[in-house]
Amino acid sequence: MERVKTCQELNHDGTICEESRTLKILEELQTLYAERLKRIDDEAGGDGVQLKITTLESWVQDLIMQNAILVHTVELLEHEASERVLLLQKRLQESSKSALKYMTKVQDYDSQMQEATGEKIRSQSQEIVSIHVIGCLDADTSQLRFSETTNTHPSKTTTCHEMVESTQVRAATARGRKTVELSKEFKKGSNSSSSP
Repeated sequence: MERVKTCQELNHDGTICEESRTLKILEELQTLYAERLKRIDDEAGGDGVQLKITTLESWVQDLIMQNAILVHTVELLEHEASERVLLLQKRLQESSKSALKYMTKVQDYDSQMQEATGEKIRSQSQEIVSIHVIGCLDADTSQLRFSETTNTHPSKTTTCHEMVESTQVRAATARGRKTVELSKEFKKGSNSSSSP
């Protein structure tokens, strides 16, 4: 008959654990029944068959009870394990929600930054156009004064209006290029923040 191994023998670390106490009790029961059967053989010889059967039946009943206890223990462990899994799932879902919330905030911030940058570019473009308009109007005014003092017609090749339109087109083109650059930077930033 194989002897039940204790926790110490399985782990080879010399620590006493709860399992080793339980296994020690099982081992003592096994030894007790083995000794009882040996004593029956020694004392009764061939006449102790009925006594042997009774001892074996008692042993089987004890084993059935031990198995029932083990099954109950396994069920308790399974229940505890499933509760832990549910708890871990809940924590993982909460972490996922937090990560999603954070990513949404980051994307909102990036959107706001892109919008603010676009507004700044539009404002700077408008400022450039205004400066050109003022410069153009100053040039027109100077030319008109010169014409009045010299009594000649102004000889401009480009009107102020044409210069302003040209400046606006250049400003719009610059805005478009800057918007494309910002979009590329935003996409690059979004891809790097979403990768693990």
